[in-house]
Amino acid sequence: MGVGVLSGCPGFGDSTETPRATETETTEADQETQTDRGTVMDTDESGTKQVPTSALPEGVPAVPDGFDDVINVVDAGADPTGEEPIDQMLGDRLGEGTLLVFPQGRYKISKLRLSDLENTGMVAASGTEPVLVPGEPASVQGPRWIWLSEVSGFLFDGLDFDFRDPDSSGRLMITGLGDFAVRNIRVRGRYVTPSAFRFDVRHPDQSALIENVTALGTNQPAAKTTGIYIGRLHAGEIFIRNCRLENFPDNGVYASPPGGHGGDFDGKNGVVHVEGGMYKNNNIANVRLGSTGSTARNVSVVVDTVPPHPPNSLNVRGIRLRGKSGQIVENCSVRFSSNAGRGFGGVVLHRDNGSATIRNTDIQMDRDGVPAIAAAQPSATVHEDQSKPAGATFAGVRITGTAGQKTAVSIAHRDQTRFRDCSISQSGADRDGIVFRHSQNCLMSNTAISVTGTPIKAYESDVTRHSDDD
Repeated sequence: MGVGVLSGCPGFGDSTETPRATETETTEADQETQTDRGTVMDTDESGTKQVPTSALPEGVPAVPDGFDDVINVVDAGADPTGEEPIDQMLGDRLGEGTLLVFPQGRYKISKLRLSDLENTGMVAASGTEPVLVPGEPASVQGPRWIWLSEVSGFLFDGLDFDFRDPDSSGRLMITGLGDFAVRNIRVRGRYVTPSAFRFDVRHPDQSALIENVTALGTNQPAAKTTGIYIGRLHAGEIFIRNCRLENFPDNGVYASPPGGHGGDFDGKNGVVHVEGGMYKNNNIANVRLGSTGSTARNVSVVVDTVPPHPPNSLNVRGIRLRGKSGQIVENCSVRFSSNAGRGFGGVVLHRDNGSATIRNTDIQMDRDGVPAIAAAQPSATVHEDQSKPAGATFAGVRITGTAGQKTAVSIAHRDQTRFRDCSISQSGADRDGIVFRHSQNCLMSNTAISVTGTPIKAYESDVTRHSDDD
């Protein structure tokens, strides 16, 4: 592969444990001025470019393998004032073994289309916050701004995007035949285009790391904008680590296409791991997974207002599983305030999803009428696709909050669903605990329920209760 920077990703070497995201509020202004950034390139007094080890994941050498030539883009002819586009320079200079380093400045990119990039990259100089700006309005440029295809050993690190002009935004799309890393991107302003980021790893033995990406979505009520989109041709493994995505009308992380949809499991079934980060006030789903073995760990989800959404398209979910089976949601926090918009639930299993495991996860549900957990009746394709029942396993899940009406947990046609060491406490009026429908051989073990309605309802279902005290 050659680019050692990917050692920070599981499967590429050990990395320092990253802290769980907190719910500390950060204003847009704060995010546009903060300077605690991952950086890659230093220039000493003699003009020699150096890569400090402090800027790279643990275990990466001072100069990543494969980068034989380090080039200052201004020395190579790039305009740091943002007046002249740098597309031609990038096309000429991005080549095997070359690392392009951006000093402080504004750099205009009109519409960049490059392919077959190997062992190369674009990074910020150490201690700087260079900014990339679109060369044309979004209404002229269209949604595709930077498109890098069939890359291998590619690094994109520390370059901000400035979309503060009213008609300014664009998508960064990277598809890899080999490994790549995208790190430390902060989007200034809001999106007016349909997609912010798209990433696919199209070789089953390769991986990508998406880390420390911050974007604040859109302020256009009728927009249908997605944060990070993973396409159905993704066949490898993608790690989305410590990102912050807010106010997207069409999913914060939209990573179910690799598993297929609509009952057609025609995706390449690449794995997606969402690790840490904050996902806030995104419509449809804050985090959406749908391929075999995908995971969400140490993720924080907050919905404390109605997310932006197109007309008749409001449906708020925290973590949504849609497609294939065997996903894991672990050590996550999902919080819906009483002001959250209406939706299907905090953690939701779609009818296209089979079995899954949710464990050691806190769900605070204060929105009346919205379930903390909802597992929908599986489609016929799900039943045919699996040799085992589509029941989910819930272990160490804690449901709290003031929500009233309907039920805290809804399980439909999910045989062998298991609740172990869970607790449900909902103080709102007319709130039931768990409703099972057409679900056989289900188990509730050491699970306490405190609600104002009926703790357990079972319609044509078989539920066994067990306690260590029995």
